[in-house]
Amino acid sequence: MTAVTLMTEFKTMLPILKERGISIIGMTGNTSSHLAQNSDCVVNIAIDSEACPLGLAPTSSAVNTLIMGDALAITAMKIRKFDSIDFAQSHPAGALGAKLLTTVGNVISEFEHRAICQPEQSLAEAISVLCESGKGLIAICRQATLIGVFTDGDLRRALANGAVLSDCVEQYMTTHGKQTHISVKAYDALNLMLDHAISALPVVNDHDDCIGVISISDIHRRGIK
Repeated sequence: MTAVTLMTEFKTMLPILKERGISIIGMTGNTSSHLAQNSDCVVNIAIDSEACPLGLAPTSSAVNTLIMGDALAITAMKIRKFDSIDFAQSHPAGALGAKLLTTVGNVISEFEHRAICQPEQSLAEAISVLCESGKGLIAICRQATLIGVFTDGDLRRALANGAVLSDCVEQYMTTHGKQTHISVKAYDALNLMLDHAISALPVVNDHDDCIGVISISDIHRRGIK
């Protein structure tokens, strides 16, 4: 887009901006230009000469514009207390947006396979759910209340101690484990799992009902690392 085209567009936008009471900050190297004359505040970015040895390519002037534009943007961010969440909301499809906006509830609604067993179910039934979910962990719930988890490790220990497939899974579950809530950011849940060297977490809702299990791979599939 040429400078002439930009100025033509600015002249078209100018009446609209003024009618809406929008303040205009003009950055220009020509303080007598149309842009300068119609701006509420003028930032003079004039240079003595371009760095280009031919004096043709916009080198120094381009850098000047970039520096002043960044300075204005950063100042506005500080005044408006613009934070990372605001940034993510402006870029929801990007990696930062996914990291800061995606909750455990968002992820589990997409990837949950009902990795839940009741405590009276048999070890054979629990193994079937464990294999089907592929999460390495299933939640053990009495009705909807989380009372423990059953993991790949629990299965290995149970079999090593002579468990039979008809035993109740409650005998071999792990109690008092980690859990997370649907409102927690998926990135925070991921860090919780990494910090404690676990691959999955049971998830509870606002009523403390367990609604499923979230895994590291589930979160990674949402683009969160």
